[in-house]
Amino acid sequence: MAPKNVHGNQLKPGPSEQRPPQSLPLGLVSKTGNVGKKMDPKIQGAFKNKQPAPVLDGDSGIEGSVPPGMLWDALKAGIRGESLSYALNQEKQRTLAISVAETELALLELQITELARNNLPMQDIFDQTPAMKARVTQMYLDRDIIKAQTCRQECNEFSEKVGKLLAYKTRQMVTQDLITSIKDKDGQTVRENLAVLNVFKDYYSALSQQEIQDPHDFAERINQYLGKIPGPRLHEDESR
Repeated sequence: MAPKNVHGNQLKPGPSEQRPPQSLPLGLVSKTGNVGKKMDPKIQGAFKNKQPAPVLDGDSGIEGSVPPGMLWDALKAGIRGESLSYALNQEKQRTLAISVAETELALLELQITELARNNLPMQDIFDQTPAMKARVTQMYLDRDIIKAQTCRQECNEFSEKVGKLLAYKTRQMVTQDLITSIKDKDGQTVRENLAVLNVFKDYYSALSQQEIQDPHDFAERINQYLGKIPGPRLHEDESR
């Protein structure tokens, strides 16, 4: 973050290594940037203007026992998960809208065919067809533009050897980053975008509120865990 973009804060002066912030209210310039490369441009604009939900606030029960670096990693993971969930949800809604429009257009054409076969008036329905066709065409055009932009950003299949390697690495990274399903705390597999997002939110929220345990209690739990692991063991006389 450039210093010129900050015009106010509520932190006392001090080295960042010694005074890492848990809460940093800043006054920032209102100019917004891109959210991430995996989002198409239309989703970028919609997500930038979306009202963000508070991830960590003053009522989270944190009393300095959790390292600030862990809080920052949890915050980044939560924001990234929310952006991916939002992008996938928008893609599903766009696909559903195209399917609904195609179904409506097919029904109109079927009605026109039936009316023409029975020599019935069909001017009212016939007048609705051009607008519906234009709507479906525009939806396909928007989808193709997004796919073309994504192809330019991530795929270089017809370039030189370096470009092909970049395209392969990018596809590999995108495939590894996509989260299509996850198990919740009850062991049930969830696949809905909102449910996957809630699993991440609950996990990192619980992680940020954990307190440091007593060292002796922690060592006892470790010994109990190691004692449950099957395998060869040394007797007391063999360990000497």
